[in-house]
Amino acid sequence: MTDHSTAMRSAFSAQMQALDSQRAPGSEQPLELLLDDGLPLRVTLHPDNRHWLIEAYAYDAVAIHGPLRRSLVSTLLQINGVALDGQQILCTLDTSDLVVVMTRWRGDGEGAGCDFLSWLEYTAAQARRIREAVRAIAMHGEELDWQMVAP
Repeated sequence: MTDHSTAMRSAFSAQMQALDSQRAPGSEQPLELLLDDGLPLRVTLHPDNRHWLIEAYAYDAVAIHGPLRRSLVSTLLQINGVALDGQQILCTLDTSDLVVVMTRWRGDGEGAGCDFLSWLEYTAAQARRIREAVRAIAMHGEELDWQMVAP
């Protein structure tokens, strides 16, 4: 294990303990958070020890079927194809039909241009925006025109 890897693991452990005082010192287990608005987040140290992964569970899409589901999947794919506010995110449906918004932060602070808590806040904000888009599809999809427009 390299010095960088050891430092990254230590930094991850310290930051997660700062967020959860009940956490055992030195723990590298994922941290699960539930924000005030009910948005669940999971923070994990990537196996490469260079990135911290943040997963925000934005919406339970199990009840979305047919054309609305195709619209949802198309929308998520379109979001994946662009950067929001200059930052890359990934949106997907997991095996439980949850809409998951994922970002990664370099634990050394390089690349993201901000500290971890700012990145966590950014991820939560994007997940909330995507949650609202999915709600619009689920609630008003029949009234919306979801045809792709050529760039």
